[in-house]
Amino acid sequence: MISASFWNLVEENAAAHGAHLIDLVVRGEKGSSIVEVFVDAEEPVTSDLCAQLSRDFGGIIERNEFVRGSYRLVVSSPGIDRPMKYRWQYRKHIGRPFELRVREGDTARTVDGRLAEVKEGGVVIENESTRAQVHMDFENIIEAKVKAPW
Repeated sequence: MISASFWNLVEENAAAHGAHLIDLVVRGEKGSSIVEVFVDAEEPVTSDLCAQLSRDFGGIIERNEFVRGSYRLVVSSPGIDRPMKYRWQYRKHIGRPFELRVREGDTARTVDGRLAEVKEGGVVIENESTRAQVHMDFENIIEAKVKAPW
Protein backbone atom coordinates (compact mmCIF):
# COMPACT_ATOMS: atom_id res chain seq x y z
CA MET A 1 0.00 0.00 0.00
CA ILE A 2 1.22 3.46 -0.86
CA SER A 3 1.33 5.95 1.98
CA ALA A 4 -0.45 9.28 1.65
CA SER A 5 2.82 11.10 2.32
CA PHE A 6 4.55 9.26 -0.58
CA TRP A 7 1.66 10.08 -2.92
CA ASN A 8 1.58 13.74 -1.77
CA LEU A 9 5.33 14.30 -2.22
CA VAL A 10 5.29 12.80 -5.71
CA GLU A 11 2.16 14.76 -6.60
CA GLU A 12 3.67 18.05 -5.37
CA ASN A 13 6.90 17.45 -7.26
CA ALA A 14 5.03 16.60 -10.47
CA ALA A 15 2.97 19.79 -10.10
CA ALA A 16 6.15 21.84 -9.70
CA HIS A 17 7.07 20.66 -13.21
CA GLY A 18 3.64 21.41 -14.69
CA ALA A 19 2.53 17.77 -14.58
CA HIS A 20 -0.25 15.90 -12.78
CA LEU A 21 0.13 12.61 -10.96
CA ILE A 22 -2.27 10.13 -12.55
CA ASP A 23 -1.25 6.97 -10.71
CA LEU A 24 1.50 5.62 -8.48
CA VAL A 25 1.96 1.86 -8.25
CA VAL A 26 4.47 -0.16 -6.25
CA ARG A 27 4.52 -3.84 -7.11
CA GLY A 28 6.80 -6.80 -6.73
CA GLU A 29 8.47 -8.20 -3.67
CA LYS A 30 10.55 -6.45 -1.06
CA GLY A 31 14.04 -6.04 -2.43
CA SER A 32 12.96 -6.18 -6.07
CA SER A 33 10.11 -3.67 -6.29
CA ILE A 34 8.94 -1.84 -9.35
CA VAL A 35 7.71 1.70 -8.77
CA GLU A 36 5.55 2.99 -11.64
CA VAL A 37 4.63 6.65 -11.75
CA PHE A 38 2.19 7.82 -14.40
CA VAL A 39 2.03 11.55 -15.10
CA ASP A 40 0.13 13.67 -17.57
CA ALA A 41 0.16 17.37 -18.46
CA GLU A 42 -1.76 19.83 -20.58
CA GLU A 43 1.26 19.85 -22.91
CA PRO A 44 2.78 16.63 -24.27
CA VAL A 45 4.72 14.57 -21.74
CA THR A 46 8.27 14.48 -23.11
CA SER A 47 11.15 12.12 -22.38
CA ASP A 48 13.02 15.09 -20.87
CA LEU A 49 10.16 15.70 -18.42
CA CYS A 50 10.04 11.99 -17.51
CA ALA A 51 13.83 11.95 -16.97
CA GLN A 52 13.68 15.00 -14.68
CA LEU A 53 10.75 13.58 -12.73
CA SER A 54 12.53 10.23 -12.46
CA ARG A 55 15.55 11.91 -10.85
CA ASP A 56 13.30 13.84 -8.47
CA PHE A 57 11.11 10.86 -7.57
CA GLY A 58 14.19 8.68 -7.00
CA GLY A 59 15.44 11.28 -4.52
CA ILE A 60 12.07 11.35 -2.78
CA ILE A 61 12.10 7.56 -2.45
CA GLU A 62 15.67 7.48 -1.15
CA ARG A 63 15.35 10.37 1.33
CA ASN A 64 12.11 9.06 2.80
CA GLU A 65 12.79 5.32 2.50
CA PHE A 66 9.41 4.73 0.89
CA VAL A 67 10.73 1.60 -0.81
CA ARG A 68 13.09 -0.74 1.01
CA GLY A 69 15.77 -2.62 -0.88
CA SER A 70 16.41 -2.36 -4.57
CA TYR A 71 13.75 -1.10 -6.91
CA ARG A 72 13.23 -0.07 -10.50
CA LEU A 73 11.57 3.29 -11.09
CA VAL A 74 9.49 3.80 -14.24
CA VAL A 75 8.07 7.25 -15.02
CA SER A 76 5.83 7.64 -18.06
CA SER A 77 2.65 9.10 -19.43
CA PRO A 78 -0.41 6.95 -18.81
CA GLY A 79 -0.79 5.91 -22.45
CA ILE A 80 -4.03 5.62 -24.33
CA ASP A 81 -5.10 2.41 -22.64
CA ARG A 82 -5.62 4.12 -19.27
CA PRO A 83 -8.97 5.78 -18.66
CA MET A 84 -9.21 9.55 -18.29
CA LYS A 85 -8.98 10.55 -14.66
CA TYR A 86 -9.44 14.32 -14.88
CA ARG A 87 -11.68 16.49 -17.00
CA TRP A 88 -8.75 18.57 -18.31
CA GLN A 89 -7.33 15.43 -19.97
CA TYR A 90 -10.18 15.30 -22.49
CA ARG A 91 -9.11 18.53 -24.24
CA LYS A 92 -5.81 16.95 -25.28
CA HIS A 93 -7.69 14.30 -27.22
CA ILE A 94 -10.17 16.32 -29.29
CA GLY A 95 -10.40 14.72 -32.72
CA ARG A 96 -9.34 11.26 -31.56
CA PRO A 97 -11.50 8.14 -31.54
CA PHE A 98 -12.99 7.54 -28.10
CA GLU A 99 -14.82 4.85 -26.20
CA LEU A 100 -17.07 5.87 -23.34
CA ARG A 101 -18.89 3.70 -20.85
CA VAL A 102 -21.86 5.77 -19.75
CA ARG A 103 -24.54 5.33 -17.15
CA GLU A 104 -28.15 5.43 -18.29
CA GLY A 105 -30.39 4.97 -15.31
CA ASP A 106 -29.61 1.57 -13.81
CA THR A 107 -27.69 0.33 -16.83
CA ALA A 108 -24.50 1.16 -18.66
CA ARG A 109 -23.69 1.23 -22.34
CA THR A 110 -20.70 1.88 -24.55
CA VAL A 111 -20.54 4.85 -26.89
CA ASP A 112 -17.87 4.94 -29.60
CA GLY A 113 -16.99 7.90 -31.76
CA ARG A 114 -14.67 10.80 -32.29
CA LEU A 115 -14.29 13.30 -29.44
CA ALA A 116 -15.64 16.39 -31.17
CA GLU A 117 -15.83 18.89 -28.33
CA VAL A 118 -15.31 19.34 -24.60
CA LYS A 119 -17.78 21.54 -22.78
CA GLU A 120 -17.99 22.58 -19.16
CA GLY A 121 -20.50 19.86 -18.28
CA GLY A 122 -19.47 17.09 -20.62
CA VAL A 123 -18.23 16.01 -24.02
CA VAL A 124 -19.62 15.77 -27.53
CA ILE A 125 -19.00 12.48 -29.32
CA GLU A 126 -19.44 12.27 -33.07
CA ASN A 127 -20.39 9.01 -34.74
CA GLU A 128 -17.68 8.52 -37.33
CA SER A 129 -19.92 7.04 -40.01
CA THR A 130 -23.10 9.13 -39.63
CA ARG A 131 -21.50 12.31 -38.22
CA ALA A 132 -24.39 12.47 -35.70
CA GLN A 133 -23.31 14.09 -32.45
CA VAL A 134 -24.36 13.24 -28.93
CA HIS A 135 -23.60 15.13 -25.71
CA MET A 136 -22.51 13.07 -22.69
CA ASP A 137 -22.51 14.68 -19.24
CA PHE A 138 -19.36 14.09 -17.20
CA GLU A 139 -21.49 12.89 -14.30
CA ASN A 140 -22.76 9.99 -16.44
CA ILE A 141 -19.36 8.93 -17.76
CA ILE A 142 -18.16 5.81 -15.97
CA GLU A 143 -14.99 5.42 -18.00
CA ALA A 144 -13.48 7.15 -21.02
CA LYS A 145 -10.52 5.99 -23.10
CA VAL A 146 -8.85 6.98 -26.32
CA LYS A 147 -9.27 4.13 -28.78
CA ALA A 148 -6.16 2.79 -30.41
CA PRO A 149 -6.16 3.67 -34.12
CA TRP A 150 -5.16 0.14 -35.14
